[in-house]
Amino acid sequence: MCGGPATQNPAAQVAFDAGWVRKEIVPAEDDEDTKDALFREGVSEELLQGRMTQDAKVWQDMQDRPRLEKRHQEATHHFMQNLARISGLSIYGWQVAVRLFDLACRDERFVKQMSANACKGQAVAATALILVLRKDEQSWDAPRATDLTYCAARFAEYLLKVEQPGEEPQVLVEKEDIWKQVQQLLCALDYELHVPCLASWIEVVCKRTNIYSKTIFSEKLRSVCQQSQHTSNFLLQISPRTLQMQPRRVANGLVCLFLVVARMLPSEEVQPFQVESSDWQRLLRQALAASLPGQSTDDSGLPRCDLDRDEVLTLLESLSAATRSTLEELQQDAFEVATLMTAIQALTKNCYPGQHQHRV
Repeated sequence: MCGGPATQNPAAQVAFDAGWVRKEIVPAEDDEDTKDALFREGVSEELLQGRMTQDAKVWQDMQDRPRLEKRHQEATHHFMQNLARISGLSIYGWQVAVRLFDLACRDERFVKQMSANACKGQAVAATALILVLRKDEQSWDAPRATDLTYCAARFAEYLLKVEQPGEEPQVLVEKEDIWKQVQQLLCALDYELHVPCLASWIEVVCKRTNIYSKTIFSEKLRSVCQQSQHTSNFLLQISPRTLQMQPRRVANGLVCLFLVVARMLPSEEVQPFQVESSDWQRLLRQALAASLPGQSTDDSGLPRCDLDRDEVLTLLESLSAATRSTLEELQQDAFEVATLMTAIQALTKNCYPGQHQHRV
């Protein structure tokens, strides 16, 4: 940790004095065996740097274009996820589709083209995006535009009913509508369909961490990856704010939090120094509420770490090397994601009283 813990954070000071953390984590330079392993797993340093550059470019493009409000965003995300499942699009493809849809809706020309019949336009655009990404993944068994017209029409009718209760609208969508929307989408996206998504970032982080730690945590890291990806889907479904955060940072934060849930890191290791221990513990209990029952916990009510001091340090060094992030940056990512998850837990509890919390 850079600079040592702040004096107003007693827990962090105790952990630091006890030797749980270092003032600075400096991963060793990659040896040839590590480079070969990273390359074989498809998570080489070159790939990481390329994804980081692309992520930064997409992020900058989002900041340069003011976000235009999209109606029925949550319903559209659910529709896209269901359509992705029906059409055979992967979890990665669906997450890319959600991000591309958000980018397209920042393009004034695209939104203007949809505005004449907004509900139908939004339904057809979502369908067109799922179709083109499915064909991009594997075209030989992808559905045809004709196969998806019924789904698009029914979703457009649903959106119209939400806007005009009591009405029974009838919408006709033809395959030509979908292909026309494909062209408009490609223009709005500047023909760029491959952008980093949360699920793929999480996989990269976990694979690289596993390699840097010499595969001693393989089984647990596999579970951390699955839990993080599952939760990333939920975040994208429920919270538009997730799309306003860089996928790489959200992925880092999710992995850090679920390393705590997996009892691989003490909660104080991912605690930002500027945050009081009591506030941090309360935030984590709220953010991870659905994952804590049945866990072996410490006095704070958070999972008790199963690893010894040397193993924790090995994991932290590996995580820092895998993400090319400082421990301070990882702590900030964990804090922002925990804050987002807490807000979503409160939202779903208020919107759907009596239902179980999402299993994160």
